[in-house]
Amino acid sequence: GKDHRFSPSGIYFAPEEGSIESYLEYIKTLPLTEEPEIFGLHENADITSAIQSTTSILGTLLALQPRSTDGSGKSWYFALNELANDIEKKLPNLFDLEAAVMKYPVVFEESMNTVLVQELG
Repeated sequence: GKDHRFSPSGIYFAPEEGSIESYLEYIKTLPLTEEPEIFGLHENADITSAIQSTTSILGTLLALQPRSTDGSGKSWYFALNELANDIEKKLPNLFDLEAAVMKYPVVFEESMNTVLVQELG
């Protein structure tokens, strides 16, 4: 039971043997998004991951920056802005999350509805 903890905070532990209802009650107490500690990582792992992603994106943008002019007279910023606008035009419209939740309510009996709403959000 609580003697077998998977994380230092004690949030994640092996529940006592019991009924399905007791397991479901335990699952309902778990956080909606997992904390880095469940994977054995420090709480700053989320920050580190975000910094690494940002660094990677900025590195890619800098790699796209021309070392010299291409003769077109366009600045690197203008060309990058054109590229970003072109990519944005190709993106699909945002989903109507409220309509999806109304049509596919998040209830325990319909777990795929939960997955759908999470993916749309």
